[in-house]
Amino acid sequence: MQTRSGVVFGGLAPHPPIIVPAVGGAELARAGATRRALADLAAALVAAAPRTTVIIGPHGPVAPDGFHALTAPTLRGDFADFGAPEASLEIDNDPALLRAVRSAAADAGLTLCPPAGQPPAGRGRGDRLDYASLVPLTYLAEAGYDGRALVFTVAYDDLETNYRFGQAVAAAAAASGVAVAFLASGDLSHRLQPGAPAGYDPRGAEFDRAVIDALVGADPGSLLELDPDLIEAAGECGLRAIAALLGAVADRDFAPELLSYEGPFGVGYGVVSFTRADPVAANPAAAGHPLVEL
Repeated sequence: MQTRSGVVFGGLAPHPPIIVPAVGGAELARAGATRRALADLAAALVAAAPRTTVIIGPHGPVAPDGFHALTAPTLRGDFADFGAPEASLEIDNDPALLRAVRSAAADAGLTLCPPAGQPPAGRGRGDRLDYASLVPLTYLAEAGYDGRALVFTVAYDDLETNYRFGQAVAAAAAASGVAVAFLASGDLSHRLQPGAPAGYDPRGAEFDRAVIDALVGADPGSLLELDPDLIEAAGECGLRAIAALLGAVADRDFAPELLSYEGPFGVGYGVVSFTRADPVAANPAAAGHPLVEL
């Protein structure tokens, strides 16, 4: 049997802590479509059998001029900041793949921090999972995932830089002979309705539609060329991670599928999978998810 390597699965996973049962409580039902879709996304990822899941999100430690990686051998986190310290998780890192990503990023002219052999800067310990990684990892654990994780924070630079980082991760995985899943952790517009966390802007829904269209169409060009005014109006947090996702899946034969989209709290939650086979056959539970109209 031929050994698979490189990126074998991709996905967009929203990260509101409220969709974790220990945190959400009575509010869980309001995001039912997202919870069901994330459970199916996690099951499909487990079925793809990656050795490591790479997660990139917007809320971890930030590097001043590039991407930040968690470097400790074991990564840990909990939801104590959200009233649920008992909801905790730890997972093995993948130092070998991190070295390969560091090399591929350097070849692409990208900066990865902290530098090899140096301790984390500032208050970071190099092992702390923030909620942007904890939420999808919680769903993976519930699906029986027993692989490793490699966690990055996006570069607060242009979208193309993040897209190129996704390509570098894919190149590192292929060169290392490692099967990898790549998850973008991020929410869409935070301004979908009056009372939303970042206020209301009618262009929030327009932004979400454009991003979902780019994902389902596997169309990085339209994402990278989004109107900066539209991005600003949306008040988003996931766009750079999504650009990295599209870079990671750019050179493989993936079938994208929208598993769910909703905005019950005024924030857009999109769940999208990229599978290497027919998406319905690979993930039969994905069919029939209730979607709000985009």
